[in-house]
Amino acid sequence: MPPIVSIIGESKSGKTTLIEKLISELKSRGYRVASIKHSVHKLDFDKAGKDSWRHLQAGSSATAMFHLTR
Repeated sequence: MPPIVSIIGESKSGKTTLIEKLISELKSRGYRVASIKHSVHKLDFDKAGKDSWRHLQAGSSATAMFHLTR
């Protein structure tokens, strides 16, 4: 099983910025990277500036989103 890293934090705490830097660094070291974005809000996938778009721009080979209802 490949290594899995999970980033958890409150809204506006810098998670996406950290993930962008982490993806870029791992890619520069030759790792293949994919990301999964969780959302409790309406899904807005792959629009410029949104988290999923930012993950792809940082170098993620694939990005998925999921919405878990309560």
